[in-house]
Amino acid sequence: MIIRQDIIEQCGSMLSDLEYAYNRYGVPYCFLLIESSTECDWISSIESKIRQTDKVFSIKENLVAIFFPFIEECSKGFKAAENLLVLLENNFPTTRFYMGLSCREKSDKDKYIDVVAGSIYALSKAKEFNENRIEDDSDIR
Repeated sequence: MIIRQDIIEQCGSMLSDLEYAYNRYGVPYCFLLIESSTECDWISSIESKIRQTDKVFSIKENLVAIFFPFIEECSKGFKAAENLLVLLENNFPTTRFYMGLSCREKSDKDKYIDVVAGSIYALSKAKEFNENRIEDDSDIR
């Protein structure tokens, strides 16, 4: 079970920094949770494939959070997640990967969006299918 507090404890300062940049300067970002069905060393394989501005946080043995700042549309965040999923599928074919994505787009300026809660929700949707899958929180926005 994913506990919101675990995520906040591990990456709360980064989340605060991104929220500040979003509110002050309109800098959009996406928040991705990736959970694997087994414990294996897959985290290092994604760290070399993301941008320098992206940040990876290990929450638990098989759960990682990634911040993608400067992604203006959720569809682009989804594409980044797809690229990571293809990489993980190729490198770890017997492991299932579930991904939950939530974004703060420029058009969300007047709305409160809890990206952590949105990503947890999306991740739980992805896990329902028991296959490699990416889901977002667009149906609850």
